[in-house]
Amino acid sequence: MSQDRDKKSPVPAMPNIFVSYARADRGKTAAFVQALKSTGLTVLWDADIPLGVQWQDVLQAKLNDCTAFLVLIGRQGVSGWIHPEVGVALSRHFTR
Repeated sequence: MSQDRDKKSPVPAMPNIFVSYARADRGKTAAFVQALKSTGLTVLWDADIPLGVQWQDVLQAKLNDCTAFLVLIGRQGVSGWIHPEVGVALSRHFTR
């Protein structure tokens, strides 16, 4: 057996998935997030932000920590917060 075969491959970390959605679609988003979490994935979304904290700071930290970014677009379309969230996600992975 070669030494390469004896080396264990590192197990890739599970992604931290940030979910961006319109408030009007919160119910369906909650069901979707729960389905993702039930598979063992880490899902970052605003419903997990504790009451009484500076939600903007927590949201920014969640955006910075995510390794995957998911935009959900429902029948109500895209809300005003989705655009800046997408902008932050894109700026982390693309440079001009």
